[in-house]
Amino acid sequence: MPDPQQSSSSGVRRSTRTRTTRLATVPQSKPEEMADVESSELSELSDEESSDFDEPTHRGKRAKLEVKVSPKKRVVSARRKKNLSLLPTVPFDVLMEVLARLRVADIIALSRTSKEFRGLLLSKRSISVWKAALTAEGCLECPADLSEPEYAVLLFGGTNCYNCGTKGIQRIDFGLRRRLCVSCMKVKLVSEKRFDTLFPGSDPMLLELIPYTHIGGYSHGHSSNGRFFYRDDIVKTQDTLKALERAEDPKTATNEFYKAQRDRTWAIISTIRKYETWAEHTADRKVVESKSRAAQRWEDIQQRFRNIGYIDEDIAAIKSHPNVKSDTPLTNQGWGRVRARLEDLVLEAKKVRIDKCRSAALSDAYTKYMRTLRPTQWAALPRIRELRTLAEVQTLLQRDIDADIATDEFSDLFNDDSTLQTWIDGRQRYLESVIASSEPFPKFTGDDLMWIL
Repeated sequence: MPDPQQSSSSGVRRSTRTRTTRLATVPQSKPEEMADVESSELSELSDEESSDFDEPTHRGKRAKLEVKVSPKKRVVSARRKKNLSLLPTVPFDVLMEVLARLRVADIIALSRTSKEFRGLLLSKRSISVWKAALTAEGCLECPADLSEPEYAVLLFGGTNCYNCGTKGIQRIDFGLRRRLCVSCMKVKLVSEKRFDTLFPGSDPMLLELIPYTHIGGYSHGHSSNGRFFYRDDIVKTQDTLKALERAEDPKTATNEFYKAQRDRTWAIISTIRKYETWAEHTADRKVVESKSRAAQRWEDIQQRFRNIGYIDEDIAAIKSHPNVKSDTPLTNQGWGRVRARLEDLVLEAKKVRIDKCRSAALSDAYTKYMRTLRPTQWAALPRIRELRTLAEVQTLLQRDIDADIATDEFSDLFNDDSTLQTWIDGRQRYLESVIASSEPFPKFTGDDLMWIL
């Protein structure tokens, strides 16, 4: 089978390290929780999910559960039941109209809240909800080998590795229909060259029935000429072929399976680049949109602080704060939280600015005063840092930060001779006390001088 991926790139290595598929995600406990759901049937919840919503049938079990579940978790679970338990009872057409207006990530999160919602959203009659949400997100048409819920989870169901659950796996491998971390890629991917070694006796034609990727676990995110297959897909295909050997007409059943799998594999491989391109463009668009929302949030925060009396110079102190750099739109409730956390920082910046302005005004007024004196008189005057210790100066500098201080008020300090004269007199008394407390200078006799000579 010709390789559409290789032909589209003309044999040139294509780096995918720098391009990550960063799509909207929601928290999840297991990445492949919905990956194996068939669109025509409902899947059962896992034991963990069931334990959150099913009442225990025996007293002993109920007591045991109450010991393990923390009060906080019990309260949250009860609140969730209270808020969501009535929704499935809403008329179906009304509920579908509401759900159709949700984002894909919200629908996925809703399907994980309870068994009722899971059953409702994974049923055939809810397919229109998934299609509408995917279309609203600008997604490409759902691949034929995936159901709409599976496709939605692949794109928006979380950045967890499908094998081990490691978070932060941004790149979607559209050939394997999975997100895989590097560690799992090294363990789970089988190179075409090592197929005979790892699966001795197996027919190499088996690989023509299985989708693959060109990015291996040791390729550091770069595309290569080799093909890498997911080990579990190989095992699953082998098991299916063995089961077909027990069919009434093994040859016909096997041939039909081969044809169907070849067509499926070709459909997947031939469209990989299309989906990768879409994912890259979507990621770029979301980055631009995120930056735009963050810029608008910063402008909104600045305007809110301006409205309560702060200036841009003070507000700039919080520009790099995490609560500011978020791209979440600022609401009235959000502003209340932001103000509670950041106003102290803005106020401190204002205090620093006011102190600098007042210190500069003091220095300017003092310089102008010194120019009215003879240079020989400057030696008796205090330096600027000593001037700040005067009670009259401190009174001005420590005045309420919202109070204005006229420049003349600093000049008036020096026009009043008593202000500086008080410091000069105190300095003179200090020097006299130092001199009085020191030992007298020794008197030398003629013999002492002769010894020195």
